[in-house]
Amino acid sequence: MIKINNILLSLAVMVLLMQNYGEALTYVNMVPYLNPTCSGESSGLGYSWVVGQCLGFKGNNFVVSLDSHNVSTIAIYQGKDEQCSGAQQGSRTFSNGGCYQVNYQNTEQWYYNGWVKIEVVEDPTNTIIYGYRETVYASTDDHCQDDYQMYFYYTNNSVFKYSNDNYYVFYCQPDTYTPFEIDCENGPTSCFTTPNNSPCGKNYNNWWRNYQVQSC
Repeated sequence: MIKINNILLSLAVMVLLMQNYGEALTYVNMVPYLNPTCSGESSGLGYSWVVGQCLGFKGNNFVVSLDSHNVSTIAIYQGKDEQCSGAQQGSRTFSNGGCYQVNYQNTEQWYYNGWVKIEVVEDPTNTIIYGYRETVYASTDDHCQDDYQMYFYYTNNSVFKYSNDNYYVFYCQPDTYTPFEIDCENGPTSCFTTPNNSPCGKNYNNWWRNYQVQSC
């Protein structure tokens, strides 16, 4: 009887653990590089997108799908189409492990051309310190505790230049885990530094229906 009780207890613990972990989520990561072979050190602007959810991103909605060959498609929908059920406004397809040129001029605050390597991962754990990371959660996740829907990031010490005298630097202070932004709009003598972090909340300038966190 004791042995049976132990077996039942073990099964109950396994069920609880499975309930806590839930279903595995798949993400498509876009890891940035400065060259067309996506080799060397990662640098620039990157993304991580959850697969199979309609998510809001700066005025538009997106769905990332994945086929049986790990080919991902990112489809864009109008901002008012919160279910991503209407007509697509555009899409692009990527193969896992491929290196692609991207242009973020119309989707990001900072003009940036570069390349990204595509990685398909399940339940990723992040141990990388970025210069800046903005993580987006569902519109119902007001504590930002559930699995994220997407995030974009600037690699640590990224420099974005409009010209030699107009540039921005993003870096993380590792001891406090605080991201900072250096703005130099008129050359080195004009530079000033500001912290770039925020707790879970809604930024109505960018995320009109999602919760987000700004961190490293």
